[in-house]
Amino acid sequence: MERKHRLYPSQTKVIKIFFITAIMMGVFKNVSAKPKEVTNTNIPPCIPEHLSQYQADLYEPPIQCADMGACPFEGCIYREWIAKKIVILLDKPNGTRAIVTLQPGDKVKAITGLVIVIPIRKVLVQDHNGMKTGDKIFGLANAGEGAIRWWSRGKFIDEEPGSWTKQQPMNPSSLKTPILPLSEDWWVQIRTSNGKIGWVNEGHAPDWKNDFDGTDSLG
Repeated sequence: MERKHRLYPSQTKVIKIFFITAIMMGVFKNVSAKPKEVTNTNIPPCIPEHLSQYQADLYEPPIQCADMGACPFEGCIYREWIAKKIVILLDKPNGTRAIVTLQPGDKVKAITGLVIVIPIRKVLVQDHNGMKTGDKIFGLANAGEGAIRWWSRGKFIDEEPGSWTKQQPMNPSSLKTPILPLSEDWWVQIRTSNGKIGWVNEGHAPDWKNDFDGTDSLG
């Protein structure tokens, strides 16, 4: 006669825990499979985080760098935007692989952005605003109304260019390097309604594009 195996309460409890755990792991797996915000853009930041004062005293921004998280005009805000025209999202800033094409009226989430900068490089010819003659100073962003956001020895200052600086030559052997205007190129990271993430170029200062509604909190 065939003998039936009986499950004791303790065994039943173990089996239930097993299946519940398996289900939860599946849920967590699905969550982790969602697209993640892109953080590696292969463009060095203009100012790395957590510089010591000693490091800041010696640091010079790269020839081209990224102002991470920047929103480059007064009132600029990252939030829900609405596409006004056909917009192609790319895999990364300066990328070539298309991720998705937005249609007019598509609602998206502007997650963050960065401004690719070619900094202005100057050197102080007189003491100014707590800085010393000979200090190197770097223009990293337009601060509005003609002012530039300067960085030197770990400190930021918003001020118009003045007679207190002269052009820092890019090539130390040349003292005739022309003064270059600050170059800014704006890229925005976008998440679509179905979770796809890509980047879109929103123009070069001061001629920002007008591809979306909702970019200006003052408008």
